[in-house]
Amino acid sequence: MQENLKRLMSPLDVLACLLAAAIHDFRHPGFNQNFLVATKHELAILYSDQSVLESMHVSSAWAILLVDDCTF
Repeated sequence: MQENLKRLMSPLDVLACLLAAAIHDFRHPGFNQNFLVATKHELAILYSDQSVLESMHVSSAWAILLVDDCTF
């Protein structure tokens, strides 16, 4: 829809944006990083209090992509 942006983006850029949008906030628990760390949530422990939600989103997406039945 945005012609200037469309001229700057390759098809690979568009794919990367779509993939990022699909996994952004995937399986979000509804709490922020600070809350998860402060309450010693299992996700904070699993990811050592470092980029807890970002790590969880990416890990969950990879888990789905690695399933044998996941085809493109």
